Amino acid sequence: MKKKAWLTVLFTILLLLLFLPTQNGFEIAAPREHQVLRFIPSESNQITIGWRHSVEHQPWQEIYQAIDGGQLVLVETRFKAYGAGVPDVDGHVDHIENGFLVVKGIERKIDHYSLFYTPGSQYYVETNGVKYPLKDFVPPDTALTISSQRISILDRLRIKWGEEAAFAERNE
Repeated sequence: MKKKAWLTVLFTILLLLLFLPTQNGFEIAAPREHQVLRFIPSESNQITIGWRHSVEHQPWQEIYQAIDGGQLVLVETRFKAYGAGVPDVDGHVDHIENGFLVVKGIERKIDHYSLFYTPGSQYYVETNGVKYPLKDFVPPDTALTISSQRISILDRLRIKWGEEAAFAERNE
């Protein structure tokens, strides 16, 4: 009888580990294709989205903080040239660093970040000091969403298997 109770407890713990959300991170998905392209674990809950501006051809960065409920809050933006798309009402220029204007205090909340990826934009995401160029795992001309997620071990495995299958498919 003790063995049966022990196995029941072990089985319950295993199920909890598989299904309970345990990992914070950022999901990069192609909603039109109903596909998660990458899940990037993050202990910091902060993500930088960077690209080269299509008109000014200058680097641009936006730093988001994930908050409870999965929303992203734009906490800082960095750019070299002031022009179209630059926050002019929200936030304030905090300082200049390595030629970048650093705007803080924006505090704009969004449910997810949307973008249309084209290779010329040189998009990347960065979290925990690691940069992930989108060209490494996103097909050209793809609509994307980037969102904060808390996933289970089972979901993590499903995403990983999907990433490997998609990578193998693209490289055939």
